[in-house]
Amino acid sequence: MFTFHSPAISANVWKLCFRNKEEMNKIYYEGRTPDEEARIHGITEYITQTIYVDKDLDGFPLAKVLRHELTHVYLWETGQQARERYDEEEICDIMSIAAPAICKTTNEIMLRLKEGLYKQGE
Repeated sequence: MFTFHSPAISANVWKLCFRNKEEMNKIYYEGRTPDEEARIHGITEYITQTIYVDKDLDGFPLAKVLRHELTHVYLWETGQQARERYDEEEICDIMSIAAPAICKTTNEIMLRLKEGLYKQGE
């Protein structure tokens, strides 16, 4: 596990943890019967400020999942998570602000991973 600063509110510190398929299913399904055919790539837990990522991901798929989960963080921390629908202009407005911060955070995490500062386990 390592920590990083939120792309929305830099004072907030989140944890990033890598887990195998079985562990991801246990977290995601929380006691329900998991869909053994499905593969959970990322989970964002707001209460614990933790992002879980499939430990088998690398390269572009890993960066994509990180950007996806960091978008959840951004929406949550800016109070925009409760909306079920956004029109095109609203999405463009959100992303024009959020995308640079989310990509910057993703790039920082990927650099730390490349430098070997994580992913050997916990």
